[in-house]
Amino acid sequence: YRSIDEIRNIRIGGTGVRLGDIARVIYDVPEREFIQRIDGHPAIKVGVYKESAANTVALTREIRRTIDREIAANPAFSGMKFKMLFDQGSYIVESIDNLKSAGLWGGLFAVLILFFFLRRLRMTLIVLLAIPLSLMITVTCLYFVGWSLNIITMMGLMVSVGLVVDNSIVVVENIYRLKRRGTGAEEAAVAGASEVSLAVTMATLTTVVVFLPLILMNDDVGFRFYMTRIGLPMIFALLASLLVALLFIPFAATRVTRHGSPGRSRSIEWVRERYARALGWTMDHRVDATLVALLLLASLAVPVSRMEMTDRGEGNINDFRMSLEIPNNYSIEETDALMRRIEAFFEANRERYGVKTVDVRFSNVWGMVHVFLRPPEDVEWYSQVSRWLERAAGIDVEERMTREEVIREVKEKMPKAPGVVVSMGWMRDTSEDASISVILYGDDTEVLRGYAEEVERRIGAIPEVVSVETDVQKGGDEIRVSVDRDLAEKYAIPARYVAGTLSYALRGIDLPEYHEGEKEIDVRVQLQREDRENLEQLKAMTFYTAAGGEIPLGAFTDFEVTRGFGEIHRENGKTMLEVKVNAAAEDIGPLYDEIDRVMAGFEMPRGYSWDKGERYVEIQESNQARNFAMILAITFVFLLMGVLFESFILPLSIIVSIPFAFIGAYWLLYATGTPFEIMAGIGLIILIGVVVNNAIVLIDLVNRLRGEGRSRREAILEAGRHRFRPILMTALTTICGLMPMAVGKSALIGIPYAPLGRTMIGGLVTSTFLTLFVVPLFYTYFDDLRGFLRRLFARALSREPSRS
Repeated sequence: YRSIDEIRNIRIGGTGVRLGDIARVIYDVPEREFIQRIDGHPAIKVGVYKESAANTVALTREIRRTIDREIAANPAFSGMKFKMLFDQGSYIVESIDNLKSAGLWGGLFAVLILFFFLRRLRMTLIVLLAIPLSLMITVTCLYFVGWSLNIITMMGLMVSVGLVVDNSIVVVENIYRLKRRGTGAEEAAVAGASEVSLAVTMATLTTVVVFLPLILMNDDVGFRFYMTRIGLPMIFALLASLLVALLFIPFAATRVTRHGSPGRSRSIEWVRERYARALGWTMDHRVDATLVALLLLASLAVPVSRMEMTDRGEGNINDFRMSLEIPNNYSIEETDALMRRIEAFFEANRERYGVKTVDVRFSNVWGMVHVFLRPPEDVEWYSQVSRWLERAAGIDVEERMTREEVIREVKEKMPKAPGVVVSMGWMRDTSEDASISVILYGDDTEVLRGYAEEVERRIGAIPEVVSVETDVQKGGDEIRVSVDRDLAEKYAIPARYVAGTLSYALRGIDLPEYHEGEKEIDVRVQLQREDRENLEQLKAMTFYTAAGGEIPLGAFTDFEVTRGFGEIHRENGKTMLEVKVNAAAEDIGPLYDEIDRVMAGFEMPRGYSWDKGERYVEIQESNQARNFAMILAITFVFLLMGVLFESFILPLSIIVSIPFAFIGAYWLLYATGTPFEIMAGIGLIILIGVVVNNAIVLIDLVNRLRGEGRSRREAILEAGRHRFRPILMTALTTICGLMPMAVGKSALIGIPYAPLGRTMIGGLVTSTFLTLFVVPLFYTYFDDLRGFLRRLFARALSREPSRS
């Protein structure tokens, strides 16, 4: 429509009556359905959503620039303030900056560890070059794959920082072992790299094969996404580090550091001698050592059974919401007074809670309070260490309340009003507000309403529960119009005609937009406000009968004012009603146990049922996917080692290092109060491929020494002495490279990095220590088993067939 007159001249049906003859056509604004305030001031909130191909960071920066330079500077907006409530771009930039910082600090720590062991600056720098060279090759490969450097791929690069020097360390140590024997520089470089080439290749491939089957074969889309984005950069980096270690490092050992050998540390030599004695005791007291190892393994049951578990990391999300269900007898003025009391409560506790912004939105029958807390400060690792040292020294450190603590206190102390029900949530996606859900299924919605009230009563008694809400509570009072079918048939008025007319008259119907210059104005047809203000006007609405007469709506319908449902959902033909349960605790395992406890004895009639919702199913499927991934990873690692050792029995002595790595991983998570979530699960998978590396290098040398004619005990002791330094170096460089990630509080929009770092550090600490003792111990057992099986098969094959 090009003008208001055109709209007035619209002909109604086939009557030829002009719209302008029976209706007022005016410019108007939509009816105000709610009031909005931000920090106590009237406000309008605008949401900006990007196209799928747009760059989030660039877009948010452009929006800020436009607001600051064009909108805020416009005289038409004088006296107005602009506040950015949520900026996803800033979260992304913060996450990337934190990753870069943690990676640089991790690289610096790895350098210090290398220099401490090698005691030669040139050789340290040569080994260190494995980091930039490997990462450069990795970034090049990612470029040709078509990937960008984003938060998750950078996490894969960061985890690789401490791993890419492992192969170089092993090669360097072996080269200088031969040089100390008097071998020439070039001969030592060639022979030293050749001797360990198969071992470092297999050690690298064990980490690589952990990722490949998970990327290609896992059914959990979310888990596969993270494994792919973190795993592929690690695969490229590790393969590049293998290339650097076998080609560049031997050349550098002959040219850059032609004379001399790595320096010796008295402390390391002292520890190595003590280790050699302890290893000798282990070989001489195998039963005692085995009992100690089994006791350590049994201790794993403590953290596994008590650790918090969740599928949603909280990370740097720093807001929460409160929904208010307000009785009908409240006027808009009374609701406004309640909301102002709530705003005053948060204003009075602004510093205590760390409140940044309070956004309220309400009508007379509902309200929403969205509280934004200030972002966490001092997330870097050194800030956390500083606070820990201050507390250890007895210095009073001011700690801001955590979001969970704020939610608990707000629930207890915020202003309350009679009949007002408050529900709390903190996910930005409103479909995921609940911590967990209980779903009721059945045929009759009213029957489900009654059962939902009983479920709400039971679950509300759980101490950890912050709030409980149902789909019923989302609905307000409504007028239900029931058509008398007999009368409607008598007057030939179809029920769908009644429903359509009521919808058009009360809710309105949109017409094509009216264009004025570059503007597009919505056009809506509905009854005037004064004609739809009360129930009597609704009853008096007339309809044409088949005879051409008019009859009021109240003559053939019944009216009932009742509470309606906010939403009605169906699944597989069954009506479903959701009871949402919000809890401040991250550990949802005990919460599900509590749900089972309070729901015990809850009976429903035939055709009705309940379950613990989609999230519970997703958690079960995620656990199954992770367990399958671990089994698959261990299987591939075992098969690779079978190729290396040409035996399927000896690799079992290396496989036993994996569960011992889990001891440290779970205990560190438990000791630091870190919930087990998706990043911790990824850390466990990566550990499987990493912790066997040192064991492979150790057992490979044992086999080569035995091949030279050494006895088993002598070969184990000598291999332990020779591999002690490189094992310690590779473990410490990886651990220190991950330390900034594990200690800091950085996160990527809700997913903290720390669980991954802590999982790997804990696993590497115990696996390194136990690799030096448990792997040789179990090697002797499996070597005995191999000898027994050989003798058994030899006897079976040499036995002559009995004569008849």
